[in-house]
Amino acid sequence: MSRLKRAIRFIHASYLLVKDDPLFLKVMVRFGLGGLILLFVWFIPLAVVIGLIGLTSVGLILIGLIMLLALFSLIIWGRITMIQVIPIFDGTINSDDDAVQEPPQQLSLTAPQIRDAALFAFSLPGLNFGNIVKEIFASPKQEEDQWMGAAYLIWPLMAIESLSLDQAVSKLQQIKRENLIRFQPGLIPVKKLTGILQWILILLGVWIGFVVGMNTADPLTTTGIVPFLGALIGLLLGGVFAIMGVHLNTFSQACYYTAIYRWVKNVETAVLTGLPENSAPPLILGQVLGRISKSKKER
Repeated sequence: MSRLKRAIRFIHASYLLVKDDPLFLKVMVRFGLGGLILLFVWFIPLAVVIGLIGLTSVGLILIGLIMLLALFSLIIWGRITMIQVIPIFDGTINSDDDAVQEPPQQLSLTAPQIRDAALFAFSLPGLNFGNIVKEIFASPKQEEDQWMGAAYLIWPLMAIESLSLDQAVSKLQQIKRENLIRFQPGLIPVKKLTGILQWILILLGVWIGFVVGMNTADPLTTTGIVPFLGALIGLLLGGVFAIMGVHLNTFSQACYYTAIYRWVKNVETAVLTGLPENSAPPLILGQVLGRISKSKKER
């Protein structure tokens, strides 16, 4: 089976596991409503630019900047939502046949969780760029840099173990030192696939929003409130497509990183108990990788 098919199978299987979970549905509704609120918030400076500056060169630059910031805020909001999705999915894949695991009861996010999730999402591109620069110049990696290769585990560490960002980094450094990660995430390209789909939806939304907004109210020929209405319609249409793309990317990566985290915990248990059979991957990963047949259940 090709890696792309594995990614599609994993995403589909993940969705089937949580699609009827009321907690998951609540989180997704909150994500959608939060995204719409962000769009309305960003409409305020957009309207100010249209009203005071218009479609001058400076105005167009500011409008583009506002759109980029709106998109970036939606992506950050998606990363914050991951902190809620991960415990729900972990409860699903970590339950066994003999004991039903209690689902997470706390859906609200604390201020420190929001701060740490936003900070990590905001700083991760810069950290990755710095890591690439170090590799280009063949700079030997320091121990504190080793965790960057498995930075995706920061999300489940913060969400499931309720660690702060600093604590999660320290825990990940320990995981790397103890060589508990036995899987390369690129073998199932969930991140690459959903990232491409996310940007396809975003670009499609930009095009549809621009066309519909211009057809609704051409700012060069209309006056009064009509240009603002056209801008709002275009922003909302483009934003809805962006929200769908971010949702797909957020959900898929949250599930994938959670499954890898659970495998790491199984390996850790196997090391502590001296029982290699405890190091098996979670059922959903094992089935996608072909290590566990569909008829076999985790014990």
